Amino acid sequence: MTSTPVKAVGLSNKSYLERIAALHQELLIPSDYATRGLTFHYEADELVVGELDPNGKEMLMEPRTAESWRRMKEAAAVEAVVFFIEHAYRSVEVQANIIRAESARGSSLEKSLTCIAAPGYSEHHTGRALDIACPGCLPVPQTDEFERTVAFAWLTEHANKFGFFMSYPRNNPQGIMCEPWHWCFHQQKAQQGVAGYRRLLFKYQDPVINQLMEIINARHPGLTLVVRLARVRDRPDEAA
Repeated sequence: MTSTPVKAVGLSNKSYLERIAALHQELLIPSDYATRGLTFHYEADELVVGELDPNGKEMLMEPRTAESWRRMKEAAAVEAVVFFIEHAYRSVEVQANIIRAESARGSSLEKSLTCIAAPGYSEHHTGRALDIACPGCLPVPQTDEFERTVAFAWLTEHANKFGFFMSYPRNNPQGIMCEPWHWCFHQQKAQQGVAGYRRLLFKYQDPVINQLMEIINARHPGLTLVVRLARVRDRPDEAA
């Protein structure tokens, strides 16, 4: 999706660290929270609209994440697998509002922090984390419904090749509940994945198929990889 870059701007003039400290004090975040294994994150410097959700809401993300997401979604569509983004970028203030809402519903802070990172510690601040849903199945905390979908099975097999990795599997050391819908883009790992794909492209040479792939590649590079790899899988004797 073509989009105009937008700047990630905080809601106050305080420095980022001051904003985090003030929110932690207000929300009564434990003083030892930083030692629990979660990484501290700054908010994204640049965001683009990666896609619109089913209700037309703009899903903001970091530009490289948006491009890789587009390629991954197109690749999945070739195999008739459909998924979309439920949540993407969140400011620290929005993260704080989620914790406030949980508290208003009667949830204890300790329980909330097993499914919601404290402000400053959410990967969503970076614009690289996406909560992924599929038709008929939205990301619902404390359920494993998404794990039983075709979309999750496809992501488990292919998402790493596009640089997306599930951040919170079962029994993760960060103490966050399993979130099979939460995937984060990592640029360096994405480059390694593309290199792996390219090595596979030369496993099977067919002049007619290759010519067709060059035509498709001009407009949909993500689709090219999937179609070529499908041809590789058609010949088990030559598959990697």
